[in-house]
Amino acid sequence: MQGSDLHLDLDREQRCGVPEVVYAEGKSPEQAARAAHGLWQANGRVLVTRASADQARAIQEAIPTITHHRDARCLSCGQPLRAPIRACPPRSDAARGPDRA
Repeated sequence: MQGSDLHLDLDREQRCGVPEVVYAEGKSPEQAARAAHGLWQANGRVLVTRASADQARAIQEAIPTITHHRDARCLSCGQPLRAPIRACPPRSDAARGPDRA
């Protein structure tokens, strides 16, 4: 999904295993709200991080069912991930270290 100042990676979950999130810092309240609403419409869930009070208000107007986690400066709505995220093990050459190559 693209706009003149907005690009949402709607296929990220299929490629990477985790969905796109909205990093709100540096965005206007309107941009953050449009991004959050776009992800919510596309995926039925959204996570917004680093949201100011003004951004949170705009996002809550766009998505009335969203939960604002004030202390964390995050907002969330919808079902959590389908499967837990697993960290990738280090590559075998990385595990040996630079002096053991």
